Amino acid sequence: MGIVGGTVSVIAGGKFANGAASGAFVHLFNTEFNRYMLGIHSNVSSKGSFSSGHAWISIYDKITGKFNTYGLWATESGLSSNGSGGVFENLELYKNYSFESNLLVDISEVQYDKISGMLESGSDTWYVTHTCADYARDVFYKASGTYLNVDDYFGIETPRKLAESIGN
Repeated sequence: MGIVGGTVSVIAGGKFANGAASGAFVHLFNTEFNRYMLGIHSNVSSKGSFSSGHAWISIYDKITGKFNTYGLWATESGLSSNGSGGVFENLELYKNYSFESNLLVDISEVQYDKISGMLESGSDTWYVTHTCADYARDVFYKASGTYLNVDDYFGIETPRKLAESIGN
């Protein structure tokens, strides 16, 4: 960006060094301001069944190139799963999950700091009334300010309702 800024400055009749410094500064400012890309994902479409699918968060660090996923998982099955599990890092990657629906936004380091505690392994617990979709929505909302409805029948949060809210 420094070379581009310097070249444009010379073409416009200015000094290369001034344009290069300005271009580099703008690039660094924009990169730092929008350092991360935050994603929210559902692996089921809005036409999926009530109890199917999974929802999770992803974060891509544009400076380091590091990519991670975060999802709330139960460690038991059925109603006995209440109060079990927690947040797991990269489980979606290990399971080769792909998404049917996703929404991506750029966030700053300040916005990332608001959710960093929510991304720690074991930082949350799965309940029938607090599912993977609810967790993903809460993290996404806290960082981006964008609220997505995940409440399905009986107020139970589902990945299919998240997909509908995203627009798929």
